[in-house]
Amino acid sequence: MRARSTGFAQVVTLAAIVLIVTGVGRPVSASANAVVTLCHDVDESGCGTNLRQAIAATPDQNSLINTITFQCGGPATISFTIGGPLEIFQATSIDGGSSVALTSAIPSSRNSLFVVANPGSFLYLNNLTLSHTNTDHPICIPPVTCPSTVINGQGVTQLNNVTIEDSYSPLSVTSGTLTISQSRFTGNSGTVVDIGDGVTTTVVGSSFQNNSDATPMVARGVVSITGSQFVGNGSASFFPGACQLSIDGSEFRNNSDAALQINCGATTISNSLFANNSAARVGGAIRFFAGARQIELRADRFLSNSAPAGGGALWLAPPENGDIAIFVDFSIFKGNRSGNLGGAVDIEKSADLSKTIVRLRRASFSRNTADGSGGAIAASDAQLLASQTVFADNSAKQQGGAVALNNAQPLHSVLANSLFVRNSAPNGGAFSGDDSDFINSTVDSNAGVAIANSASHPPVHIKLANTIVSNNSQGGCGPAGLFDDGRRNLQFPSADCGASIDVANPHLDSMYIPLPKSPPSGAGDMTVCMHQPVDGRDIYGSARGSSGTCAIGAAENLLLRQASGGNSGGCNCGRTLVDRLRRALPFGQ
Repeated sequence: MRARSTGFAQVVTLAAIVLIVTGVGRPVSASANAVVTLCHDVDESGCGTNLRQAIAATPDQNSLINTITFQCGGPATISFTIGGPLEIFQATSIDGGSSVALTSAIPSSRNSLFVVANPGSFLYLNNLTLSHTNTDHPICIPPVTCPSTVINGQGVTQLNNVTIEDSYSPLSVTSGTLTISQSRFTGNSGTVVDIGDGVTTTVVGSSFQNNSDATPMVARGVVSITGSQFVGNGSASFFPGACQLSIDGSEFRNNSDAALQINCGATTISNSLFANNSAARVGGAIRFFAGARQIELRADRFLSNSAPAGGGALWLAPPENGDIAIFVDFSIFKGNRSGNLGGAVDIEKSADLSKTIVRLRRASFSRNTADGSGGAIAASDAQLLASQTVFADNSAKQQGGAVALNNAQPLHSVLANSLFVRNSAPNGGAFSGDDSDFINSTVDSNAGVAIANSASHPPVHIKLANTIVSNNSQGGCGPAGLFDDGRRNLQFPSADCGASIDVANPHLDSMYIPLPKSPPSGAGDMTVCMHQPVDGRDIYGSARGSSGTCAIGAAENLLLRQASGGNSGGCNCGRTLVDRLRRALPFGQ
């Protein structure tokens, strides 16, 4: 064994930099230069090498890494009993071979398992199970912070195939980078992973499960989470600010106080599932705070989440000192519930003249419910820009079975190529709000007056263009005199949307597609159909105008789809297309 020296830290720092620059993401493969043969206690004495001695060994001269393995004759649990933490002063790789566990019951206020003492060091843990079971949870008063009980890291910290279980606040990284891959965190309490300002964090293929009395992650800096699971945890992972967050292909299920709280300036969540999460107050799946300025949700599913006070799936805090923009693309919100506002989404009233800009494209909201207003979306001081979006079977007990807008000042919303069908509310069965354009949309079979012009300020008119308002149980539009005819609209059976709009049964099929030779078929305004925001497509993505005409409403006539080859490059679209759409969208499901 060789004693540590101050000069060696400079060599280790260079080694860590080389590892990062090469982009390998893990230490260079090297033969073990320290082998643990004493496998009962970290400080075990006898003929052989214990873990503390192995950590102090000289690193390999080629890789500059101290690579540690174990020869324990089978599975082994190595305990911490009397000694202090294992201090890492150099680039260190420890591989347990999937059969080694390190555990301690020493009170956490006096000890941790690993402490990276040098910010230029590298700690790589592979194939280990780690736990620090204890009941002595230290009380730390800010600005003093408690050390974590398993790992206190800085520099480069990497975990691969590591299980951390039954520990209180086990992992903290204060600087550098943290990489967690194929690892598991279960049965922990406190804050499971605490990541400091400026740390770059990558989580891949890992799970945070059944940490029922814990916050899985508190993270700042640049954070990337891919292919991971957050299931059955007691509190939301919190991203408090000064952060950039990216989540892809991950699952968040059955968390008891939301899955995520986000205050990052930029957030992207894609291809992820949020199901059966609940909140103590707001935001059953995600709570966004005012610092979350740019939010993108792409190809996500929000299913059966709930909150008693607002936002069964999403809750957005009041914007202040600048606008918030949220973009939702190809995402599904189904079966979410709020005990107050916004069965799926609740956007709070601005604290100043800031606003929330909501862009929906190819999104689906179905069977969401609110005990207050906004069965799918309740929004204050918000501008809603929706295209190719379905609102089906949502309900509210007050206003806006699908959408309720409550803006202190006029904000212009546009709802294009969208379906509002079978929603219900006493006022505004489909929509409640003002200052909005319905363009090539279909509003059909809603309970309650379908489109209610409602505002806390003198209401601005709602305009209809190329739009169908039909078969709504208590009328299409109200109050009278607050709707403008932008040409080529249809209403049925009454003329409550305006005397200048034609009254005719649109004859729509079960997918709300106009039947051949029905009044909407080929009767739309081509200029409206071909320009923004319709852009020559219908709600299902099929081309408009291929035969020189386009339909009124959200969907083109099926025969025109067959003639034009739809949107699939000349395929025979007929029944195959309808079957595909029926599977893809929430009608009757």
